[in-house]
Amino acid sequence: VADALKQGCSPDPEPYPCVSIFFSDVCGYTNICSTLQPQEVMDMLHRLYSRFDALAQQLRLFKGVLKGV
Repeated sequence: VADALKQGCSPDPEPYPCVSIFFSDVCGYTNICSTLQPQEVMDMLHRLYSRFDALAQQLRLFKGVLKGV
């Protein structure tokens, strides 16, 4: 899929018999950020999403990213 997108092509849909989707949200993000320095916010997000990345790698999961929803 990535190679097709890099070449400007639209990849054909691929069927998968079993799929799970995980959406995450940091509840209270605005309030949390209002009490922290910018570097502390970056550190918090880095630690949080590094854990997600480690779990995804350990479990051999595909990680897609959807931003701004």
